[in-house]
Amino acid sequence: MVTFLLSYLTVTVKFSKTQSLVVLLVILVAAVIGGVLAGYLIDVVGRKRIAVVSALGVGVWAVPTFAFLEHSTVLGACLVGAVLAFFAGGIRTTTLLAVVELFPPGVRSSASTLAYQIGLAVFGGTTP
Repeated sequence: MVTFLLSYLTVTVKFSKTQSLVVLLVILVAAVIGGVLAGYLIDVVGRKRIAVVSALGVGVWAVPTFAFLEHSTVLGACLVGAVLAFFAGGIRTTTLLAVVELFPPGVRSSASTLAYQIGLAVFGGTTP
């Protein structure tokens, strides 16, 4: 999403490269905050609830995000993108935990890393 959004903001929305990078910086910080908060809330209310709320948040906010970006200022793009990234951070956290918990405790780190790397090599390495 990050590489697409940089191109989208500079080409379609007509932001300068500096403005686009500032928007991306704010979005990435919001994603980190969303991920950390999701990790805390997973301990409090459970992974399934956080996964559902995060997925609903992304599902509801994804289309309006691009509609708002079409006609926004840099501040508006930061705010709109930050909301989407906040929910996306929750999805990333719950997904990572779900993948790690698929494996027995003795091999969790190695097995989840190997599965990720093989998937990246097969699907990410064969795309243009």
